[in-house]
Amino acid sequence: MPEGLHAGTRRIQIYDLGGRLLRTLDAGTRDFGVVVWDGLTGGGSKVPPGLYFGRLSSGHLSARTRLVVLR
Repeated sequence: MPEGLHAGTRRIQIYDLGGRLLRTLDAGTRDFGVVVWDGLTGGGSKVPPGLYFGRLSSGHLSARTRLVVLR
């Protein structure tokens, strides 16, 4: 687990390049682990191939990563 991130309130969210929230994958208080995004929006629609961003936040800490969807 990254330093400073621990069990507690946290969120894992997926955004498009325009900064629009597409889906919240996980929000709660259990320990961090492996989280898999299936390429779907919160409404269940498939996202088109392209670049997206993932954001992990816990308390005042956050981390971002680029995600690439290939179909």
